This record gives sequence, C-alpha cells and structure tokens, in this order.
Amino acid sequence: RSCRPSPPTPSKFHYLFNLRDLGRVYQGLLTMTPDMFDSSTQVVRVWRNECLRVFGDRLTSDEDRAFVNETLTELIKGKFASESSDALKDPCLYGDFRTICIPRPEDEDEDEEPKEEVAVPRLYEAFESYDDVKEVFERVLVEYNKKLKPMNLVLFEDALEHIVRLERVLQMPRGNLLLVGVGGSGKQSLTRLCSFAADCGLFEITLARGYNETLFREDLKRLYSILGSENKKTVFLFTDAHVVEEGFLELINNILASGMVPALYAEDEKDSLINAVRDDVAKAGIVETKENCWNFVIDRCRDNLHVVLAMSPVGDNLRTRCRNFPGMVNNTTIDWFTPWPVEALISVAERFLAQEDLSDELRPKIVDHFKNVHMAVRHSSAEYLSSVRRYNYVSPKNYLDFIQNYKSQLGSKRTDNEEMTKRLDGGLSKLIQAADEVAKMQVELAEKTVVVEAKSAECEVMLADIAKNTEDAVEKQTVAQAKDEELAILSEKIAIQKVEAEAGLASAMPALEEAAEALNNLKKDDITEIRSFAKPHPLVGQVCECVCIFKKVDDVSWKGAKAMMQDSGFLASLVNFNKDGLTAKQVTKVKVYFRDPKFNPTDLRSISVAAAGLLQWVAAMMNYYEVSSKIEPLRNAVRQAEMDMQRNTKELARLKKELAEISSMLEGLRESLAKQTAEKEALKAEADKMAALLAIAERLISGLSSERERWTNDIASLKENRVKLDGDCLL
Repeated sequence: RSCRPSPPTPSKFHYLFNLRDLGRVYQGLLTMTPDMFDSSTQVVRVWRNECLRVFGDRLTSDEDRAFVNETLTELIKGKFASESSDALKDPCLYGDFRTICIPRPEDEDEDEEPKEEVAVPRLYEAFESYDDVKEVFERVLVEYNKKLKPMNLVLFEDALEHIVRLERVLQMPRGNLLLVGVGGSGKQSLTRLCSFAADCGLFEITLARGYNETLFREDLKRLYSILGSENKKTVFLFTDAHVVEEGFLELINNILASGMVPALYAEDEKDSLINAVRDDVAKAGIVETKENCWNFVIDRCRDNLHVVLAMSPVGDNLRTRCRNFPGMVNNTTIDWFTPWPVEALISVAERFLAQEDLSDELRPKIVDHFKNVHMAVRHSSAEYLSSVRRYNYVSPKNYLDFIQNYKSQLGSKRTDNEEMTKRLDGGLSKLIQAADEVAKMQVELAEKTVVVEAKSAECEVMLADIAKNTEDAVEKQTVAQAKDEELAILSEKIAIQKVEAEAGLASAMPALEEAAEALNNLKKDDITEIRSFAKPHPLVGQVCECVCIFKKVDDVSWKGAKAMMQDSGFLASLVNFNKDGLTAKQVTKVKVYFRDPKFNPTDLRSISVAAAGLLQWVAAMMNYYEVSSKIEPLRNAVRQAEMDMQRNTKELARLKKELAEISSMLEGLRESLAKQTAEKEALKAEADKMAALLAIAERLISGLSSERERWTNDIASLKENRVKLDGDCLL
C-alpha cells in the first residue's frame, strides 16, 4: 500500500519495491531478542521502525514521507489499536550499539593490570531520545579520533538519524547500503564512524594516474583476501568519484548480486584461497570438495562484506547507472540524505564557531545569519527550479565552505588589524622610548663631560710631575756621567802607579831572596857557634848589633846580641821579619856600620859564614828599605786613590740607583699618563658621539611629534574597526 501513490518517475527512479524489501523488514524483525522485547507493543513498534527504514528512508520528498507515515499510522491504529499509542511515538530509534566504547570505571586503579575484557553482547534495542544516541556516538567519535585520522563531526539530530540507519544495516549479515546525497552531506564521514562502531574495517580504492579496470580487479582481490583468508568484517566504501570507468559499476553490481566478481581469480589463485579455508570448512562439517570450499569462501566473503555506495543525485548519472546496474537498487538499502534541517545548520555553525573569539551578544546573531543565508539560497534555488526548470544544488559543503571562508577572512582581517596596531603601537613605544633615552643621554653626557674635564686636569698635573722628575733625572744623569768619567781617569792613574810601585819592589826582591836563602842555609849550630864566642870578631859583633837594631833590642851590644840569639825561634823571626816596619832611624844607625869597607858579606864569610849570612840579610833589609822608601809615596797615593775611587764608586752607585728609581718612576708616570690620556680620549670620543646622536635624536623627535598624534588616532580607529570585523566579514 505504501508504494501505490509514488510510482517511479525520472526524479524518483528508485521507487521500486519488491519482495526483497519485504524480506528486509522481516530480517530486521528477526534481530529482536526475548530479553529486550517482551511485549506486543514493542514488536509493533519495531515493525514500524523496519518499515520506515526500508520504505521511508529512500523517499525524496516530504509529501512521500508523510504518506508513508500516515499509511503506517492507519495500519497500526486499525490492526493494533491497543498498542498504537506507544508504537507511534517518535523518535523511532533502534540499534545494537549501546554497550560499545564504554569508559573504564572511575574507581579502577590505572596502575593495576587491566582485567581480561569480557565480550558484551550487542543487543538490538530501542533508544528513547536522540540524546541517548548522541551520548554513545560521542564516545565512539572520541575513540575513533584516538586511533584513526581525527574527524570534526557535529552530531545533530539529522546526522544521528543517518547513523542509526547505517548501523542497522551494518549489523545485518550481507547488509549493503546506497547513500544518496549531494557533496558534503556527510555520507563518507558517517560511514567511517559507523564502520568503526560496528567493528568493521574500512576498505577504499586509491586512485592514481592510469588507474583502470585491471588495477581495480587487483584491489578487489586484496579486498577478498581480507574477507576470506583473514576472515575480517569489512566495509567497502565506493563513491561516485571512484567510478573512473563505467565497467567498475558492473563489477560492483556482480558483488551486490552474487557476492563474487566472475573470472576475478585464475584457477591457481582460487586454490590458494581454498587452501586457506580448508580447516574452517572441516570444522563446519562440510565435505572438503573444491566446489564446496569455493562456495564456503564466497559465503564467508558475502557475510563479512558490507558494500556502501556513496552517490550524488546531481545530474542523470545516478539514474542511468541504477537503470544499467539494477543491483545498486535491488540489493541495497537506500538512505536518501535530504538537505540539512535548520537545527543541523545551527548546530554546525555553533560547533565551527566555538573556538572563534566572538562576543556573547554577537555569536547567536552570527550563527542565525549563516542559517538564514543558507535557507535563503535554498529557497531561491527552489524558485529558480520552478521558473526556469534548472537545478541549482545547495549542498552542506557550500554551507561549510561559507563558514570556513568567514573564519579564514575574519582571522586574516584580525591578523592584519593586529599587525597594523602592533606596528603603530611599536612606533609610538619607540618614540616614547626615544624621548626617555634622549633625556637619559643628556644626563649621561653632562656626567661624561665632567669626567673628561677631571681626566684632563689629572693629565696636566701628571705632565708637570713628569717634567720636574725628568729635569731631576737629567741633572743626576749628568753628575753620574761626570763621576763615571772621573773614576775612569782615576782608575787608569791607579793602575799606572801600581805598576811603578810593583816594578820598584821587584828590584828589591832578588836581594831579599838571597837573604832568605842565606838564612835558610844557616843552621842552629852556626848561630850557636857565634854565640859561643867570648869576644867575637869586631865585624861579627857589628853584624849582630845591626840585627839588634832591626829587631829593636834595647841592649845593642854583644851581650844583648847573645841574649837575642838564645831564642829558639831567632832564625824564624828573621825569615818572617816585618820589613815594612823598618824606620829611618833604624836604617840610619845601621848605615854607620856600612862605612867600613870590610863590612861586606864577602870579607865576612872568611871570618864566619853565619855572620856573613846575617850581614847579607841586613843588607837586603837595607836595600828593601831604600826601595820601599822611594815607592812609599806611590803606594800611599795608590791607597788614597783607591779609597777615593771606592768612595766615588759608592757615590756613583747611589746616583745610579737614584737615577734608576727616577727612571722607573718616570716610566710609571708615562704609562699612567698614556692610560689617562687614552681614557680621556675615549671618554671624549664617546661624549662627542653621544652629543652627535643626541642632536640627531632631538631633530628626529621634533620632526615626528606630529606623527605621534596621528598614530595615536590610528590605533584608536583600528581598535574600533576590530570590533566591527565580526560583522563586516559576514558581508
């Protein structure tokens, strides 16, 4: 009855109903379980839901959907009057997904080892409101975004309605779907979400340059390997964008009709698939023939496969394809995506504008503007169709692009506004900062000027000290140089006098050596012999008296001489006699004895060898005295000169030390002067540079004083315009 007022037309080409549709209704009824449906009211309500899903979801107009609802209401009130009040309640939502993605209990410790998960049965049951469905699929969406590529979906009521429809078919064995809607309706996004919720993998082909039917067949082999060998439930999502060649749809039609593409596998490839399922065939109790195994593979693939065709109704392509490939209509459950209702438009706009910085006052007005513009364009498109019989499709994608363009333009304009404000504000800040820095530079320049003047005064004082000390150093250096020259002359003079004195002394040395030799030849017995004389020879006595005179014996006589010679160290005293201690008086007394011509060592040797040796010693002493008395002035002069030289050397050393100290002090002063001068010059250069910069800055600030006022006004204008951007970007 529900199909009679809506026969197929070019725009309603899919209004074809047969026993397959009736079978789908009863297939849905068979998903009920006694523990969830225990009353006739519940069964009638499920029957109504299945009829709406099979017959109502494919309808394209509100009038047709209203006709189906009225027909079902009439049937239920006529046949099940007692159950009609509950069975006709809206919304009519059923599904087996209440227990999926249940969060972990809050009281369970995260550190504890996770407990072994127990499979929770998924039972077909009723949902009282859209909020119940939304709560479940918000959990599913969170888990999906964690594991797969994130999607930003808005779960408004119309989207939840389509989710329930998709889930109903995907939980049925061999359930296939034909989703019809313009681009951006959410066909692919909802399919991905529902596949995840149904624990099914998602398979899509990937188009590339040169993609053809051969490559499509290879992709189908890969799909059947997942379905058969791996035994995984999979949703095959095929969109109109994938139809590179119309021959692809013929293969899809074969899959929908029989579950397998003819001639897809060669015999050897079939054998590999058959061998992969032999164990499962044996477990199922089926005879392991090749034909039975191949049928098992096909049945498993059909049971695991859900084909979801996502097509657009724009143009004649869909009508032509459905006519050429009837399996697209006969072997699928059709879900027609109608234009988004007002509630969906508002929800989507609110969701996409949630992160935008909008005022609480303007936000609902902007959302309402988006909705009104879209509805106005949709209304104008309907008028355009009625007036010129041409379609202008207004898709949800246009609505999303409208919102996205507003967001991007608003962000761009705000960025431009903020950048210009930032630039002007930065310029103002720089001007204010420059004015402050100029004031600081003026103070700093005054301080540096004072420091430069102080450094200059210190340098002048230091220069005066250096000049004074340099003068003292030059004076002392002159004195030291004169002393040095004087000492050099004195040193030469002393050297000459030393040579003369040493030469004179050298002339007396032979006689002294002969006397020393004569003394060394004398023996103690010889002295004893002389002492034994009672009355010595006069010459011998005179010799002894001369010795007494040199030895400074008080009794210059033979008696005194004998007493002198009695000393055991007499000869040693003569050898070690202090010849330099002779006096002129002693020598004069001795000279009297030498007046006697016979008073000589030669004549005396014949009388007494010992006396001759003593006389030879006396003569040597006389000779030494004569020489010594001649060179004594020289020796005294040398000693005096050496003393003078020693004194002058000390004086020169003192002068040189003072000169070194003065030189060191001068060097330090020069270094200090150089350092002070460098510091003064650096400070002066810095002060000059600062003065130049200060002059430039003052001229710049003076020149930009008018700009400061203009920039301030521009910033105020930009801040005012930023508030208006929320509305300006809508226009």
